Amino acid sequence: MRETPVVTAFLMRPGPAGPRLLLLRRSARVGSYRGRWAAVSGYLEEEPLQQALREIEEETGLGPAEVRLLRRGPLVAAPDPGLGRRWLVHPFLFEVVGRRPLRLDWEHVEARWVRPESVFRYPTVPRLPEALQAVYPLAPEQVASVASEIAEDRRRGARELAGLALEALSGVAREEPGRLRASACLLARARPGMPGIAMTVAHAYREAAASQRPAAALQSFLRKMEAAREGIVRLAREVLPRDVLLTYSRSSLVLAALLALSPRRAIISEGRPLGEGVALAQELAGRGIAVTLVTEAQLAAFVGEAQAVLVGADALFPDGGFLNKVGTRLLALAARVESIPLYVLADTLKVLPPSLARSPALEEGDPAEVLPAAGPGIEARNLYFEATPGRLVTAYLTEDGLLRPSQLAPYARRAREALHALFGRGAPHLA
Repeated sequence: MRETPVVTAFLMRPGPAGPRLLLLRRSARVGSYRGRWAAVSGYLEEEPLQQALREIEEETGLGPAEVRLLRRGPLVAAPDPGLGRRWLVHPFLFEVVGRRPLRLDWEHVEARWVRPESVFRYPTVPRLPEALQAVYPLAPEQVASVASEIAEDRRRGARELAGLALEALSGVAREEPGRLRASACLLARARPGMPGIAMTVAHAYREAAASQRPAAALQSFLRKMEAAREGIVRLAREVLPRDVLLTYSRSSLVLAALLALSPRRAIISEGRPLGEGVALAQELAGRGIAVTLVTEAQLAAFVGEAQAVLVGADALFPDGGFLNKVGTRLLALAARVESIPLYVLADTLKVLPPSLARSPALEEGDPAEVLPAAGPGIEARNLYFEATPGRLVTAYLTEDGLLRPSQLAPYARRAREALHALFGRGAPHLA
């Protein structure tokens, strides 16, 4: 993705009911993100602070004497795979001095002064709440740190990362309950490419918000997640074969099931480019399970030796499909050709509502993981996730039992209500 530096200037004004943040709705005349909400922004063409002041005057009519710099934040990356851009945002926070009316230019059609924490409820340009967090902490610093850890993690799956998010949220519920929603929103948005994390956080927040004791409710939710994991592992022991099993990538749930099943042999691929499959092979071999380690290119050649294919999922779709590491779809097709059943192990918290399932953000990683030094004329790509259709799935192993792909649809209503409880009724943009 092409890196493009920009400035984003947040304007805030004090008031008797607390500070208000200026949001601007982009017009149909701009080149990108039409109709989305944004702060004052512009391409970086000079020193960032001077650029921010110039953009403020152009877009709002407020001159340098009518704003006061409060904070300058660290650089915030805002990738947009759809545009092939990685915006490098220089965020600034200004206080508006006086009450002179705004004068919008052609870039915007509407201005609103809103509570800062309500930014999560608007369809914004990419990573606008995260840029605001950099200059005006909506959530505690420890929550922002966990959100960054989730965003940067390339080893753990959605279930493990969701658990990390909920532990951080439990701390907020105990110590700063007034910042619970903003913290939940920030954590839910931490990894747009793994929307199962967002759904787990949304379900947990919904239960916490309805309780008189939110911290206790979150701990109870975590216990229910663990009980669900144990139920799925028990189900795996009841319905799955125990001779030769094949898996791809590294799912904590699949690992637990394999350890419980103790098959005669497990076939595992490397998990390039980061090699999480190698780590899984070592874990299983260390527990006495014989492992055949192959490259991804060999999976189709080996799938016929397995009695079943087991994979995890980063999200489940109402139409019966699922999201998982790129390469899963090819494995599923190979399994179908060889008449080998494909089982997906996942809890139903990962089912997406239609608003998220229609256009999931397909995360793309650092091309250097694929090719450290690309030569002239070579573009390296590194997609992390892809969708696999439900017609290739034999069954889902869930806490509610064995489900056919067609049985996921009813869970979408619960998912929609959980997302609405967190972000409001508008369709949220996790990116």
